[in-house]
Amino acid sequence: MFHNAVVPIISVGLTIGLKICSKKEMKFEEQDLAIGLEIFVTTVALLLVAMIELGFDSKSISSASVEPGVSAQLALEQFLQNQSDLRTVSNKITEGVVYLFILMIFIFTTAMVVRGFGWNRQDPSRLNRFGIWVPTFLGVTSLVIVSFWVQ
Repeated sequence: MFHNAVVPIISVGLTIGLKICSKKEMKFEEQDLAIGLEIFVTTVALLLVAMIELGFDSKSISSASVEPGVSAQLALEQFLQNQSDLRTVSNKITEGVVYLFILMIFIFTTAMVVRGFGWNRQDPSRLNRFGIWVPTFLGVTSLVIVSFWVQ
């Protein structure tokens, strides 16, 4: 869980620091905390990497063979265990695809809501608090949920 959720959040925190340091005034503004969509993208990357690793696991399970000289009963038990393991991995990959689909819908919905309600009326080039904090909260929540799923 630590490396799946905390490390991406630390990297996003470093990105905020870089945003501040790269400005001419080096002054912190609430705008610098607009990191929600970046966290969503990190969540998608984490989910894709986990699904690829599951694919490699299924390949190693399916290529497992029975050692010569093993009794027929033991060979059958190993075969059935491999089939059960493959079914488990296959179900996990299917869950991952469903999560990915839901996450993509969630990302685009969040972006559309921010476009409609997240911009300052007086200064249209700046996000308001809704446009900063709602995507950040949703991004962190999705990252935590996917991190638990990856374990």
